[in-house]
Order: sequence, then structure tokens, then C-alpha cells
Amino acid sequence: MATPLGTNYTSVTIAGGWRQKDMGSAKRCVRWTRGNFGAPADTLSKAYSIVGSNDQTTWYLLDRVSNQNTTGINRTVDVSYSKYAYRYYRWIEEEMRQQPTADAILNHWFGMFDEKNEQLTTDGSYTTSGDNYDGSNAFIIDSFSGGIGPSNYFNFARNSNYNYLGTGAYTGSTTTLVYDPTLSTIGGTTPDAPTSLVATPGNGSLSISFTPGSDGGSAITNYRYSLDGGSTFTAFSPAQTSSPVSITGLPIGTSYTIQLKAENTNGLSAAEVSDPPITATLDNVLGEWMQFD
Repeated sequence: MATPLGTNYTSVTIAGGWRQKDMGSAKRCVRWTRGNFGAPADTLSKAYSIVGSNDQTTWYLLDRVSNQNTTGINRTVDVSYSKYAYRYYRWIEEEMRQQPTADAILNHWFGMFDEKNEQLTTDGSYTTSGDNYDGSNAFIIDSFSGGIGPSNYFNFARNSNYNYLGTGAYTGSTTTLVYDPTLSTIGGTTPDAPTSLVATPGNGSLSISFTPGSDGGSAITNYRYSLDGGSTFTAFSPAQTSSPVSITGLPIGTSYTIQLKAENTNGLSAAEVSDPPITATLDNVLGEWMQFD
């Protein structure tokens, strides 16, 4: 899965309280849903953003909505944004709708779905900005409703005790610096994945030749490899920028399933995944490499 890197993108500072979810590993969100529970239409959210991060420090835009209530939304994310995978997702409430006659509490459920239309998680842990909510209800991503369940929703309150007042504008001090991964300040996009991987055995090493994909308009700066079927990726050190690349220091008697990603200043490509995956094994008896495609 592609991942943006660094801060070479245009940015915007978004003000608003937020709720944040740890998905456990980097996952794409290609569709999301949002609905309202128990509040009149004029208390619904007016503007909000969804952002993603892999380190909880550098945040990238996934989607941004304004002038749309949340009675029921089923929204497909633009592929330019949804192609990236993040471990952490944050919902930022930028503004509520005006409610002139009474205090308001914003009760919502959320659903987030990947490219296979599977729910990203049903785990209930969460964090918040902590300065604008009543905290009386648990944050539950519920498998039945596809979001935060109706019996355990999360409240954003707008009254004299919290930070959404009067017209519904946010009056607190919480902000999130967000980068747009589609708008590079140095030009180009993330590269395409390398293709046609071929593993050649060596003495305790493995040489991988490949056909490079498009560099996205910015030169390839390195490749990253996985020997465990894509669970972890390691950058070559020193950097290797062309075919073939060489992996050394591999023990005898171990089988490896190999994947490769390209990297430029805009981020990482998706991984090249062969079907079936390229697997190489160093024979413990003969002391030589054997390759299976």
C-alpha cells in the first residue's frame, strides 16, 4: 500500500476538537459512513475533516466536508487520497450548525471501510483532544451498525461548558497541521510499484531484479524490501536505486516471501506482490540457494 512521507506538501491548519482511532496497522480507507443519533437536524455537524497518520505526528488529508449535515452519509473517498494507508485516523469537528434556542450535543456513529469493503476495525479504544466533549459515553466501533454503536456513541457538546458556542463555530485552541498528499511542493507523486520481480540466489544473499515503475515525476531515492510477505519493510542501507538490488546476511535454511517497494521524496509505492509470491530458500544441506516462482 502506498504511503506518503515527510512534509513536502502544501499544508493547512485545521481547528477543531478531534477523536482519534488506532487501527493497529496501516490500512486504506476508501469509504466512510456517518450518522446521527437522537439530536434535531439543527444540532448536526456542519464542517469536519478526516486525516490519517502513521506516527501520530505528521497528518495527511483523507477527506474534508463542509455544509453537509450528518443525518446519514455514505461517502466514497477520492482515489487520489484513499490510495494511501494509515494506522491512525482522526476525525476533526470544525463547526456545528447553529442552534439558537438550546444547548446541543452531537451524537454520531462512524464507519470506515477498506478496498475490500471490510470494516477497518471493531475495537473500541480511542483518544480525543480532551477539551471539548463531555466524555460520558464510550467510543465504540460497532460491527452491527458499521460505526460507533447507537448504545455507546460519543458526544460532542455545544454549550457554555464546551468549545462550540453561538453560531456553532469552534472557539477552542486545538489545531491539527494537515498535509495534502496530492499537492507536493517539489513536484510529482509517489512512484509506481516495481514489477516483474526475479530472485537470484547467492552465497547468503539474494539479488532481486525488477522492472521499475514510473518515478512519479521525482527521482527514486531508495527501495524497501520485505522478506515476510509484506508484514515489515526494510529500507536498503546504503540506498539502492536501480535493478538489481541485493539483500545480504541471510541465514541458511530459511524460506523468504519477497516484496519490494519504491521510494521517492513524495513517499512509497504500493508493494509489488507476485501471484504466486516469489519465494526463495537457501538449502541447508547443499549450501546453495534454490528459487521457487
